[in-house]
Amino acid sequence: MSCVSVSALTRDLVNSCQPNGQGLYEKMYVFTRDELLSYTTDTSATDPAVGAKIITALTLKTGKKLKRWEGYKLSAQGTQGFSANDNGNSITHGFRFMVFDNSPEADAEIDKLTNRTDLVAIIKQQGEFGRWKLMGFSTGMSMTNLTNDSNDANNPGQFTLEFQAAQEKETAKTLRHKTATLDDTADYLETLATATA
Repeated sequence: MSCVSVSALTRDLVNSCQPNGQGLYEKMYVFTRDELLSYTTDTSATDPAVGAKIITALTLKTGKKLKRWEGYKLSAQGTQGFSANDNGNSITHGFRFMVFDNSPEADAEIDKLTNRTDLVAIIKQQGEFGRWKLMGFSTGMSMTNLTNDSNDANNPGQFTLEFQAAQEKETAKTLRHKTATLDDTADYLETLATATA
């Protein structure tokens, strides 16, 4: 029995006239898969396959909180790419983040990230129709590159971190939280995040 099924195509892919803006919303959130207790999917979708792609709520383990990461302009990037091989196809999730916190505390946090293999990033594409997406949600991401160049003319001394989830089997899931019919995902994420000073 195969773990990956071949599904019939059911939808036209036409121009929805809902363009994305370039770049990511400057506030992102991260957590590790071992901090996640459970999640719910959208059971109201008429197509169960679509409902499974939409996460409506996250429950973190007791005492665990989302961490806020803040970028600037085009300093953060989310990517997805296809990889085919005889052991099954995958859709690699990638995430690049530039650290604008020049402190020993930030350096210590970066050190911790070098050994993690289960990072999940919650990012939002810029633009009116941008969606919150969960990068690395099924398998977690690990750091694949770290750079810091004091002579870089554009970003002197900033750490640039790159993460990848090479074994993801599907495109990134959407996070969409609603209260009644109002999409309040941004406010919902703040309730799950660490308290601000």
